[in-house]
Amino acid sequence: MHVFHVHRYSLLKALGARRSVRSATFTVGGYDWAVRLYPSGVSSPEHASVSLDLLSVPATAAAAEARAVFALALVDKTTPGRTRSLLPGGGAAKKLQTFRVAMAGRCTYSSLFRPCPLRLMPATTSSCTTVTARGVHVFQVRQYILLRAQLGACQFVRSGSFAVGGCNWAVRLYASGEAAVRYVSVCVELLRSENAEVMTELGVRLVDHATGRTRSLLPDARPKQFCTFSTHR
Repeated sequence: MHVFHVHRYSLLKALGARRSVRSATFTVGGYDWAVRLYPSGVSSPEHASVSLDLLSVPATAAAAEARAVFALALVDKTTPGRTRSLLPGGGAAKKLQTFRVAMAGRCTYSSLFRPCPLRLMPATTSSCTTVTARGVHVFQVRQYILLRAQLGACQFVRSGSFAVGGCNWAVRLYASGEAAVRYVSVCVELLRSENAEVMTELGVRLVDHATGRTRSLLPDARPKQFCTFSTHR
C-alpha cells in the first residue's frame, strides 16, 4: 500500500490537461512503482485522472512487465478511515492489468492470471506540496476621468513593479478597455520570473473610496480564479 498526500490541490489544477505530479517511488514484490496524478485530467479538465506507473522491474525478471491486481482509492480527510474507490464499480473494486515499463503506466488488460502467494508489504507514504507565497498590491488611480479621455482602446497605464514569490508583477489598467470603449479592463502582468511558467490564484478587486468596500472584477463576481502566467506572452 502507498499513500500519496497531495497538498494545496486547488493550486495544482492550474497545471493544465496532460500535466501531472508523481509520488515518490515505492517497491512492491521487487518492482518499482509510482502513482501519477493529473489534476486537470488527461482529456477533460472537468475530471482529475490517476494512474499507476511501473518504473522498473527486477534484473531477474523474464520481461519488462508485471501483472498486478491493484486498487485506487481517495481518502476522506473529514472521516478517518473512510475511502472511496476511483475504479469503475466502486466499493472495494480491483483491476487485473499487465503493466509494461516502456508504456509508462498505459496498461494492457490481461485475461490470464496465475495465483501466487500474497506477500503483504509495509505501507509507504509520500507527499506533493506546492510552495506558495501571498501578496497584495493596491494600485491607486487618480483623476480617472481625465485618464479615460486621454487613452484610447488598447492603451494602458501600469502600476509600479511589485514582488511576490520571487517574481516581479504589475497591474495594467485599460481605462477605455482593450476592445470596446464601454468597458474598463484590468489585468495582472508577469514581468520577470526564474521559471518559464508561474501558477497563481488571482483576485482583482475595485475599492469604493466612499465606503471602503471592495467588489470583484472577475467573471461572475468570483473572488479568485486560477491562472498560469508565462514571461513569453
